[in-house]
Amino acid sequence: MLASLSILGVHPPTAQSAASNFGCEEDDGYALAWQSYKTGDSLRSVEEFYTRAALEDGWTPQDEAFAELCFTKMVLGTKAYLSVAPFDPYKPESGSTYTIEVVATRDGDMDMGC
Repeated sequence: MLASLSILGVHPPTAQSAASNFGCEEDDGYALAWQSYKTGDSLRSVEEFYTRAALEDGWTPQDEAFAELCFTKMVLGTKAYLSVAPFDPYKPESGSTYTIEVVATRDGDMDMGC
């Protein structure tokens, strides 16, 4: 289900798909889906793009989060978390790869966070 969320397929015009994956962690009870993109754009412009895209798609920004960009949205009655981050946070320069990820838990009371 998470892999079919439209936000995972949204990207700046210059970004190219690099890799993706989805699945469930049975032991910990959560599902995730992610998509990475390669771009020559600055990290700041990527963040601005996804802030607009997430808000337009009904995601709510989270101020206190580990990830620089974190949003939440109810998906099938469960709180899902959307994060956007450089693939290598130690090298967030232009021309790098970034990842957009959605995580949710089957236990709606569990706060996954970004």
